[in-house]
Amino acid sequence: MAIKLIPLDPDFPDELLRVRREVSALRLLDAPGVVRLRDDGVHDGRYFMVMDKVEGRPFPGREAPVPWQALAPLAARLMVALGHVHAAGIMHRDLKPPNILVSDGGDVVLVDFGVSGGPSMGRCITAEGAWVGTPAYFSPEQIEGAAVDFRADLYAAGLVLYEALTGQLPHASSGLPDLVTRRLAGPPPPACEVADGVPDTVSDAVQRLLATAPAQRPRDAFEALTLLEATQAAVPRLQRAPWMGSRAPLDEAERCLRARTSVAIVGAPGSGRQRAIDEVCGRLAAGGLTVTWLKAGTRPFESLRQLVPNGPDEPGIDAMQHRASSALKKALIDSVVAVRRASYLDPWSRRVLAEVHGGGPLISPVPGLGRVQIALGRLSELDLHALVAGPDRLLHLREDAAHLLMKLTGGHPDAVMAEVDGWVHAGLASWRGDGRLELKRAALDHLAGDLRPTGGWHGWAARSTGPAKAAAGHLGDEHAEVCRWLALGRGEVDELTLARAMRRPTWEVEAVVRDLEAAGVAVRSAGAIGLAAGHALARTWSRAD
Repeated sequence: MAIKLIPLDPDFPDELLRVRREVSALRLLDAPGVVRLRDDGVHDGRYFMVMDKVEGRPFPGREAPVPWQALAPLAARLMVALGHVHAAGIMHRDLKPPNILVSDGGDVVLVDFGVSGGPSMGRCITAEGAWVGTPAYFSPEQIEGAAVDFRADLYAAGLVLYEALTGQLPHASSGLPDLVTRRLAGPPPPACEVADGVPDTVSDAVQRLLATAPAQRPRDAFEALTLLEATQAAVPRLQRAPWMGSRAPLDEAERCLRARTSVAIVGAPGSGRQRAIDEVCGRLAAGGLTVTWLKAGTRPFESLRQLVPNGPDEPGIDAMQHRASSALKKALIDSVVAVRRASYLDPWSRRVLAEVHGGGPLISPVPGLGRVQIALGRLSELDLHALVAGPDRLLHLREDAAHLLMKLTGGHPDAVMAEVDGWVHAGLASWRGDGRLELKRAALDHLAGDLRPTGGWHGWAARSTGPAKAAAGHLGDEHAEVCRWLALGRGEVDELTLARAMRRPTWEVEAVVRDLEAAGVAVRSAGAIGLAAGHALARTWSRAD
């Protein structure tokens, strides 16, 4: 255990507020990768916090630069921990290597939530626009004093990964004013241009985290995790439990896809849809079939752009939509097309998928994109029994562990995995070579005396799954950015002017403008485009949490 003592000084009331804020955050968090609070209170004129003692070194746990092959598991664990924090409605707001500790065994633990914020934390104690945290790891919007959301933490995580890969912090500067200027000017040079041996795909994923505009970053830590995991097939993924429950849904999905029929894996939140899609696609790939994973995106057709060949000229929106549709049809002939999460699809790609999904083998968690729907449900105690290794005849180890897991998780697959991950990270259980969980009777009795579901599960269930939806469809970050430019243009700009100002293809801007016109947010007059009357930018597009 570690005890943190803070003197109570009446001349510095904000310090006590920050301590209480950290306590509030840690009380909400009981998840893998987050330091655990055991007790707190006031004694002898000092505030005390009792926490698990974390033995570790600042991220990445060794001298940088670190090869990606060695860094990949740590990056994945960092994103998983950050995902749990964000799922609980908390922003860390001070992510930097000293606050991300790496143990000798490779565990990653987030510490120091003294300046945390977010929807679950109530009113912020700092003045609006004030700087909190460490400026060297600030996102551009933090520097500008603008409203921030969870994507500011993702930017900081990108800085940490960049530093670990290259041995230097992006936007190196001679002082704070120079740092501010460089960070606001745009993203740093790609990591692959700064250090030898950084794979291009890894560099691209980190560069996405370091996008100047929050709209261009991953939507959440889980999307960032997917980007990093997709960078190299050879990179080892985090240990996974064996498939739990009936294999009939997997078998049916595989049969349908081999028969060139689209499949939608459906179920309640936490039912394991993403894991099922991964399992089915793994089987197909092992059987010699090509699987094409669509990338996460927010910009028009970004999820399908990898399929669309570059043409000799810049297309208009209609031509681009036709190209995307044709490319998808060809991909469905040549391979199985897979989507991990519904929120990964940008609205424009999603419309194309809806039009052509009947033309071949597509697997996704979107009900409207599958001719065959395969439903997943909860696990039974018998299913959980197969997860655990150990004797039952005398010690009833497997039976008791399955009963405990059912009591903690209700049989929701994602909740089971969050709980088991917590056991492993706490050193109370370990994975065997056969993929089953091994734990001692004493560890199980310890867990049984601490009955409460993991914070990761409760937070995940409450987590927002995407941008706000308006009557005309998805109106998200891309639309908000165009609206900001329209507000600046005061009704005197057209698509070409917007495209030049935003440094985007004309067809991409045209796609967003069409959505805004259809929603009644933008209007066209004499060839110029502006915001419609009654649509003040701050009111219409506020994303305050």
